[in-house]
Amino acid sequence: MRIHTDAQKCVVFFGVAPPGGDVRYAGTGFFVGIREAGLYFTYLVTARHVAQGLEAAGDFFVRTNRLNGEAHSIPVHRAEWQYHPDPTVDVAAIKFSFDANICDVVCYDLRQTVKRDTISCGDEAYLVGLFRLHPGASRHTPLVHTGTIAAVADSRERIPINDKFTGQIILVDGHLVEAQTLEGLSGAPAFIRQSASLAGFDADGVMPIAFGSVRLFGLYQGSWDGQPLSVLAEDRKIDHRRVPVGMGIVVPGEMILELINDHPLLKKQRSEEIAAVSLPNYILDYGKGPRRSS
Repeated sequence: MRIHTDAQKCVVFFGVAPPGGDVRYAGTGFFVGIREAGLYFTYLVTARHVAQGLEAAGDFFVRTNRLNGEAHSIPVHRAEWQYHPDPTVDVAAIKFSFDANICDVVCYDLRQTVKRDTISCGDEAYLVGLFRLHPGASRHTPLVHTGTIAAVADSRERIPINDKFTGQIILVDGHLVEAQTLEGLSGAPAFIRQSASLAGFDADGVMPIAFGSVRLFGLYQGSWDGQPLSVLAEDRKIDHRRVPVGMGIVVPGEMILELINDHPLLKKQRSEEIAAVSLPNYILDYGKGPRRSS
C-alpha cells in the first residue's frame, strides 16, 4: 500500500559525533503540531530511551533535508526532554522550531491521531524511520517498514520487555506489530491506513471496507527481542546478543497526546507564548508553526 511522502518528511534522525570520530545515528524522531488559541505549536517526539541516551551524550544533531534536497543537520545543545509521567511509557518530547525557508519538513497534526478502539488486528502498519545500514549520504533517507498489527494494546494484558537502561523486566501498555526491524528505528512514527465503511452490503450481508487516510496510531518503541538459540547464534555470527523475533512494540498515540497536552512545562510554554502574542500580527502557516506577517 502506497504511503504519502509527507510521512517521511516529518521524520528526523538523531546523530552524535564524538570528537575525531565518525557520526553515529542514535534513533528516530518526528515532528508533530497542535493548535491552541489560534497558534500552531511544534514539537519533536521520540522514545524515552532514545531521549535519555541523547541527554547522556549532551550535544547532538537532528538530521532532515533542505528544500533543495540535500541532507541538513540542526545542532542541538543539551535539550531538556520532557517525559510522560508514567515511567513505563516510552515517550519524550521537546518544543522545537525549525526554519521553514531551509528545511523540507512537515509536522503531523497530532489531533488526527487515531485511538486504539478504531484499529484492529490485521491492519497494515507503516514504521517510518532510520534503517541504520542506509541512513543516506547526501540525502536524509527515512525508510518505510511495513507490517501488520498483531495485537491491539490492552491495559489489562501488558507486554513484558527488558528496560534498556535498568536491565529490569517492565510491563508496558502497547500494540504489537509484526515487522522486522533493527536498532535505530526506536522513536519512529507508526501509521496505519484507516479503514472506511462503504455503503451497502455484499451478497453475504457484509459491509465492504475500503482504505481511507493514513493516520498516526503510535510511536515505535522497538523490537521485542529474544535470546538467540546456539544454532541461530552460530549461523548468524551474533554470539549471544539479543535478536529481534519479528515483533515490535508501538506506544499508543493517545499517550503522545497525553504528554503534549498535559505536561505542566509544555502547557506553561504554550500559555506564555499565547499571552505574549498579539494574534492580529500573526498569520498561521499550517505545518510550519506561526510566523509574523509583513
